[in-house]
Amino acid sequence: MSKSVGKGAVPADVVAALGRACCDNALALVEEANLLTDHDHAERGFALTILAAEELGKAFVCVLMLGNPSDEVSDWSSFWRVVGGRQHETKVWTALYLEQYLLEASGAIPDELSKAISGLSAKPLNEEKFRALYVDLEDDGTIATPASVGSDEGSIHRARTLRKSIVTWAIAMQVGSLSEPQ
Repeated sequence: MSKSVGKGAVPADVVAALGRACCDNALALVEEANLLTDHDHAERGFALTILAAEELGKAFVCVLMLGNPSDEVSDWSSFWRVVGGRQHETKVWTALYLEQYLLEASGAIPDELSKAISGLSAKPLNEEKFRALYVDLEDDGTIATPASVGSDEGSIHRARTLRKSIVTWAIAMQVGSLSEPQ
């Protein structure tokens, strides 16, 4: 039997289950992105990497809500903006926040990922994700094809590094805050 949650407070068990499902999906997307990249489809692998980051962002919001439980509808607005909305940039931003700021705030030494994604922002990544999937006509009359996105060695390296980090964070959340009760 499903629980009605509307756009207000969500029971903790549902939030935890959603977070686990988002982590599972992020891990599956990373696996598929690796397969695509390994078989000369780096542009599609790039798009799936950004989708995996979005799922990780949703899982992170679930962890935050579990750590700060509330029955106040107003306290759930950010949750619904990330989880229930179509604002993909917000999901990407949440994942980047997890990567760029939480590691730094914890005093962790900047690693390869931090160096690879420093300076990245959600809007351009979201736009590149779409460009990696669709053919478009640019303002100057040129045709932009997916092959022109994410297929250079630097982009492939950044995407692989980001995927490794997504796997690490997703597993950490699954065994930590989002683990099923014993």
